[in-house]
Amino acid sequence: MYYVLESQDSSVIFGELLSNNASTGSDWIEGKKFSKTPLNLSVVFGKNSRTALPDYFEVADAPIVNKRFLQALERAGVKNFEAYPTTGSSKAKSELEEEYFALNVVGCVNALDAENSIYENDGDVELDSDEGMPYNAENLFGTISQMNSLSLDLKATHGFDMFRLPEYPFVIIISERVANCLKTLSGMKMSVAEGWGES
Repeated sequence: MYYVLESQDSSVIFGELLSNNASTGSDWIEGKKFSKTPLNLSVVFGKNSRTALPDYFEVADAPIVNKRFLQALERAGVKNFEAYPTTGSSKAKSELEEEYFALNVVGCVNALDAENSIYENDGDVELDSDEGMPYNAENLFGTISQMNSLSLDLKATHGFDMFRLPEYPFVIIISERVANCLKTLSGMKMSVAEGWGES
C-alpha cells in the first residue's frame, strides 16, 4: 500500500526558502539531484507563522525536516534523498531552535495509472496512450494541474519506498513501511494514495 505525504501545517507556516547559489523554486519537486549544491539555505518566516515548528513542513515547494524525520527515513531503508542544512529567521526569533534540512526527494517513478485516475490537465495534453502504447511521462512533467482521484499502477512502482510522479510531482508518495516509521512525527498527514484527491 502507498500513501500521499502532505504537510499538515502549511496554512500556519508562511515563508520563503533562500539560497546564495541555487534556485529554490520548482527544482525541489523535480525528483532530480541538484547539479549545484545549494549553499547557505535559509528559511525566512513570515510574521504570522507559528513559533513552534513540527518535524515536517513545506516552504516554497521544499519539504523542511528535522533530524528525527531523517532518522525515520533511514530506519525505513530510504536512501534516495538529499538533505541540505537550513537556517531560519523571523521577526519573532533569530534562528531555528533545532537543526532543520531542506529535503530533495530524488526519484520520479512512472507509476500513475492515468486511465483510472481522475484529474485536470494543463492545456490540451492527453495522458492516455493510443492503442495501448506507453507515453513518455518525462515529457509530461507537471501537466496535471489538479488531482481529484489518484490511482497508481502498483507494478510500475517497482517497490520504491519514496518517490514523486512526473505528471503530478507536487506530492510525495511513500510506502507503508515508510509511513509506519513516520507515524509518530508531527506536521504531516499520510493518506492512502488510492483514491486520494486534493482537498
